[in-house]
Amino acid sequence: MGDWRIIMYEIPLEKIPNQSFRVNLGASLFEITVKTSKELTLLSVEGDKVNCYSAICFPNSKISIPGLSGVLAFRCQDNEYPTYTKFGELHKLYYIEEDK
Repeated sequence: MGDWRIIMYEIPLEKIPNQSFRVNLGASLFEITVKTSKELTLLSVEGDKVNCYSAICFPNSKISIPGLSGVLAFRCQDNEYPTYTKFGELHKLYYIEEDK
């Protein structure tokens, strides 16, 4: 049995309701769009291996995206739904990947 390690890093977000940016996740470049409407935040991902995938973001829950080797997750220290006014402080977006 080999060693396992978890790769986890924060994806920086601005405190604005709608934003798009490109980021390398694993070995591929992806475009991520984060939109906050009323009390829900929607995350969309596009890239070489992902046509387009969207999900509603829940606090402290993983977002598994077909074609992405890891998962995305919002860590919300106050257990509230992710919202842009708390991005970078209480609500942070992470990319998590297991390396075998």
